[in-house]
Amino acid sequence: MNKPETAPAAATNDQALGWLAMLVALWVPIAYASTATTARLSMLHGTSPLTMAATRQYAATLAFSLLMLWLREPLRIPLRQALIAWGLGAGQAIYSWCLYLSFEHLPVALAILAFYTYPLLTALLGWASGQQRPDRYVLLALLLAFAGLALALGGDVAAGNAHGLLLVLAAAAIMAISMLLISKLFQAGDSKPRIVHMLWGATLTYSLLLGWHEAPQWPQDDIGWIAMAVCAGIFCFALIGILLSVSRLGSLQAALIMNVEPIVAAILGWWLLGQTLGLWQLLGGLVIMLALLLSRWPALRQPKQNPR
Repeated sequence: MNKPETAPAAATNDQALGWLAMLVALWVPIAYASTATTARLSMLHGTSPLTMAATRQYAATLAFSLLMLWLREPLRIPLRQALIAWGLGAGQAIYSWCLYLSFEHLPVALAILAFYTYPLLTALLGWASGQQRPDRYVLLALLLAFAGLALALGGDVAAGNAHGLLLVLAAAAIMAISMLLISKLFQAGDSKPRIVHMLWGATLTYSLLLGWHEAPQWPQDDIGWIAMAVCAGIFCFALIGILLSVSRLGSLQAALIMNVEPIVAAILGWWLLGQTLGLWQLLGGLVIMLALLLSRWPALRQPKQNPR
């Protein structure tokens, strides 16, 4: 008697889970923008970029490792994959540090916009290495994105802006290389244990940097400490949220939603940091966002397949 209600109930549950995943996915770019803005706020109150990036990483590594233990997920992976994951984690640490360093020279929103060229750089490096076939949409998007960066600088590249832009592009390049290596070196399978090993590798890298490059530079007042705690706490939830959203919505939809991050960063930068974007920067940011959408146009045109 109850069997006819099973399919509608399952469909209702799937729809509810889909809406929940969408809400989580919308939270993720807000969270990432919040971590960037609060990190800069803490840096303005005495924290060094390296100390801020390391603290955020330590919190995320501890939280994700404890979550895996609580869920009783396996953490062991083959030695070769573990070494690769630790190496990729080191790269993740360096790119995050470069991105935070760029906040000292560029508005947070503009730095994040420039960083979001990494999918286009991934495609470019994929063509150069022979891993991917050239795509005219991505090539056009790449040219458009760099035109947007030039427009955002307003044709007047001051020394500080140039330094910040180089740091952001270095971060984007490291991220692009990481994406290529992950797709090439990691076979299909559960990604969670690999992520844990990457987090451990990043944590070790920050510890070495803090011991070799500079001693930790902590906040000088309560505002700096609160901003640091908020940054680290939100980042833990953002990391878990992006994994949930990708697993439920797919990488394309999750990536498109992540494009909201620069907009949120611009709002938070104005509210918390007093940073405003000029007309040229706004136009350049719009061009970059159009470039990112253009790069995903072929995937958007494909008919959506029913997983059932």
